[in-house]
Amino acid sequence: MFLFRLLLYYLSFQLAFPFGVRSQVVEQCRIDSLAKILPTMKDDSNKVKLLNEISFTYFSLDPAKGIKTGEQAQSLAMRLQWEKGLAGAFHSLGANYWASHQLIKAQNYYWQDLQINERLDNKAGIARSLHELAITYETQYNYPKAIEYYEKALSVYVVLNDTFSRLGCLANIANVYEVQHKYDDALGFFNQSLQLCTEYGNERHIAYMAGRLGSIYAQKGDYRKALSFETQSLETLCKYPNLYDIASVLSNIGDIYEEQGRHDSALNYYLRAYRQAAVAKGTWTRTWQGRYARKIGSTYLAMSRENTTDDRLQRLSIDYQKRAIRIAFSVRDNESLRDSYQLLSSAQSLAGKDGEALESYKQYVLYKDSLASADHDWEMTRHELEYEYGKKKDSLSYVSELQQSRLTELAQQQQLTRLTVKQQWLYGLAGIAVICLAGSFFIFRYHTEQLKLKNELKREKAEKQLRDAEYQRRINEVTFSALHSQMNPHFIFNALNTIQSFVYSNDKGSASQYLGKFSELIRKILDNSNKERITLEEEIHILQLYIDIEKARFGDSLHADIEKQPGLDMENIFLPPLLIQPFAENAIKHGLLHLSGEKKLLIRIGKSSDDQFVDIVIDDNGIGREHSMAINNRRIGHHSFANAANQRRIELINQMQDKKTRVEIIDKRNTDGAPTGTTVIISIPVAAKPAL
Repeated sequence: MFLFRLLLYYLSFQLAFPFGVRSQVVEQCRIDSLAKILPTMKDDSNKVKLLNEISFTYFSLDPAKGIKTGEQAQSLAMRLQWEKGLAGAFHSLGANYWASHQLIKAQNYYWQDLQINERLDNKAGIARSLHELAITYETQYNYPKAIEYYEKALSVYVVLNDTFSRLGCLANIANVYEVQHKYDDALGFFNQSLQLCTEYGNERHIAYMAGRLGSIYAQKGDYRKALSFETQSLETLCKYPNLYDIASVLSNIGDIYEEQGRHDSALNYYLRAYRQAAVAKGTWTRTWQGRYARKIGSTYLAMSRENTTDDRLQRLSIDYQKRAIRIAFSVRDNESLRDSYQLLSSAQSLAGKDGEALESYKQYVLYKDSLASADHDWEMTRHELEYEYGKKKDSLSYVSELQQSRLTELAQQQQLTRLTVKQQWLYGLAGIAVICLAGSFFIFRYHTEQLKLKNELKREKAEKQLRDAEYQRRINEVTFSALHSQMNPHFIFNALNTIQSFVYSNDKGSASQYLGKFSELIRKILDNSNKERITLEEEIHILQLYIDIEKARFGDSLHADIEKQPGLDMENIFLPPLLIQPFAENAIKHGLLHLSGEKKLLIRIGKSSDDQFVDIVIDDNGIGREHSMAINNRRIGHHSFANAANQRRIELINQMQDKKTRVEIIDKRNTDGAPTGTTVIISIPVAAKPAL
């Protein structure tokens, strides 16, 4: 659903400005040519304009580069104290954060863009900001708010007599009704937009509207009209060099044929769409290439179900679903990964590959649950955002600007009437009186609303301070719990007993050595407990101190090793402190303590395949979690405080990060089903170096 909105967002930008939809190759060439000019320019307003243009052009190609360039424009505009340029930077940053699916940041930048445009009396900028805010509401599934802000933008475009932007707003309102399955409303707005396109005379956009009408008729089940509109759209778009637009319409036609069960025809159009997307460049088109591959695999699956004796169809279905998964994984398209794994599981099951089908189904459930959790998080953050900016959205200055614009238009009409028909002077005087009365009324209402707004802002500020204080209290509570779990009294008691035994046996060297390690461990724990990040090298050093002390306690029966990936730059990898040791302690305390014979603990550290995570694998040959739990349940008053504290800490850390720390626990068993130990896999996102 997010990628569908990305398409609408991109097209809405193109509809809101007098430009056609350019191919990504053309856009990249434009960026390259503009970038060559940058080094020769002075730090003035022209450079801000150029940076903003480059940043905005990047949003459909490489949002990360767009954000970096937008931040340069923002910094320079602030240094020059140029508000118009700063508004442009906020607009381009909002677009790139939107394309990166960071909607909270995008909406924040659009609000700032709106505020500056209101101060500058820039009605075109106000309309643009309202339009982009509507898109962010639509992406968050808040359809009533999306329509409200589209209509606000539309009213400003009507005042500005901007026909081209009006047709874009009408098309976007139609899109919102379409995703809500309100097809008759959607058809009404698309027809209005198509009429404006015809008046404007832009063949490219007429073709786009025809394609949208075809999509709605297909969803209504009127396939004859749907094919007529889509074919008309395709014939026009083939005159233009944009491969992505052509691929999109080809896919739509394939959908229509597939809905009718005409698999051969559907497959032909899907393959053409896949090849068109493969030729185009950019992350966006690659994303849709993966989705076209999924449609091809789905069609082959439907054909193989009708002809179960044809193994070739089954192999092709599996092959294209695997292509779709590879592409979706490379662009982090979790929705496509979910759907492709589900189809792959069905294809593998039909081919008799039950084991592979089960593994694919597990991946489908994993991504399904992940997306469900993400939807819940977005609902929570949406409420927070509306609390923070709710009073800004209905800006009084914006209302006053529209009213003043309409009053000015009325005055101009009255003046024209007086010049052409001098005899009607009485009507002119009456019009002036009406304007004066209306102006007095609006001024009085404006001052009244300003007082209400100030009181409301004071109340909101007090409530926000209370909320921030409560959040800080929770952070302090969980931090204290995490520190308390590291200072386990049983571990300290056992370590001191071990050192005492060395003293009693007159082994002064061992006593001194382990006392030094014990004191260093305690000092490291206390020093790092209030740090946000430490290096992986420091974390492993603490873990090694802990293991050395435990070795002294267990003697030769405990074999513990730490293996590090060759070439791993541990000094430049940062992670939350004291996060690994509790899991190693659990392996020894609950897994190896009650094991007779040789006790083995192996800790492997290395980066994930995408270099975005550090994987720590803690493997023991202990008695297993089930047996350990049974032993602990027999102990009166036992409570796994360290586990609970560490889990709460991980949950808190994940709330403040886009990439989540993952913990997977695997119970190892032999062929007879008897436990042979436990493996814990901790995947920690690689963090940037903390600020000093």
